[in-house]
Order: sequence, then C-alpha cells, then structure tokens
Amino acid sequence: MAWLVLRTCALLGLPELLASLCLAVCYLVLGIAGHGGESGPFYVAVTLSGFCGAALIYLFRLRQPATSLRLRGTAGRAGRAKARRILRFAALLCLPGLPLMLVLPPGTLLLALLTCLETPLFALVAYATYLVENTDGRSPRLTAAAAGAGLVVAAATAAVLVPAAASSGAMAALLLSAGASAISLDVGLGGRWRARTHGGP
Repeated sequence: MAWLVLRTCALLGLPELLASLCLAVCYLVLGIAGHGGESGPFYVAVTLSGFCGAALIYLFRLRQPATSLRLRGTAGRAGRAKARRILRFAALLCLPGLPLMLVLPPGTLLLALLTCLETPLFALVAYATYLVENTDGRSPRLTAAAAGAGLVVAAATAAVLVPAAASSGAMAALLLSAGASAISLDVGLGGRWRARTHGGP
C-alpha cells in the first residue's frame, strides 16, 4: 500500500517536472545554437505564461480534494469525457502556430503571438490533466505518459526551430509540446475507453 501511494504521488508530480524540463531544453538549445542573447525575451515570455499557469495549478490544488470526491466512481467517466473535449479543442490551438512561423519573421511580434497561443493551450491541457488525475488511481499513468510525449516533442522541435527562429522557435517548441501532450492524453483516454468497452480492466 505504501509503495502504491508513493508511486501515485510520483506520477502526479511528473507532468510538472517534465514541463520544467521542456523549458530547460529550450534554454539549452538557445545556448547551443548561438542565440544566448535571445534568452532574455524568451524568459519574459515564459514568465508571463508561467505565472498564469502557476496560478491556475495553485487553484486546482486547492480544490483537488473536493474534485477528487466528485469525480470518483461513475462520475469519473463524465470527467474523462469532458477532459477529452477540452484536449481536442486545445490541440486546435497549435494550428495557427505554423502559418505564423511561415509568414512572420523571427522577432518580438512572432514571440508575442506564439505566447498568446501557448498560454491558453497550456492552461487547457493542465485543466484536462487535472480532471483526468482525479477520476481514479490509474489515470496518473496516462497523464505522466502524455507529459513524456510533450518533452520528446519539445526537444525534437526545439532542435529544428530554435537555430532558425531563436526565441520564437523556442516558444513554438513549447506550443507544439503542449499540443503533443494534449493529443497523447486524448489518445490514451480513447484507448482506455475501448479497452473497457471490450471487457478490459
């Protein structure tokens, strides 16, 4: 029982840890690509976005006991269905990022616009993750896996975009990372629903 509690606590904290690693990867690639001077504008952008995200997560944690009780049992299915709707909408926020990267030159305007997309996207994914985590004890595995997918995408896209677009590329990598987490979690929830429908655990 103690091991189960420790594992669940570790899984619950993993998405936030991996989100921090996504930021670290972006800073690392900025330095390696010779865009160390762009760390300042990127820092301002992620600080503004991070403040909103941290405030939201704090509010979630305050309400977590009540939410967990509300979403247990049969209500958990409705909670997961709501999370999937949120995740699908969140993934759509990635779409404007590509034309912005193609049309606008790297700079303050592009960085600001990408930040305006990344901030609500991160908030929506965080909310969906919060709902899923509170449905049952097995859900944190899905949210941790989704966060892992986001880290992989952040590293891969930062390696491609940052050398060409500096801080704007780093923010685009975070945007795509959050989108990948949304898609991964939605797919994971869909697979779990199908398993239950066919008599799985």
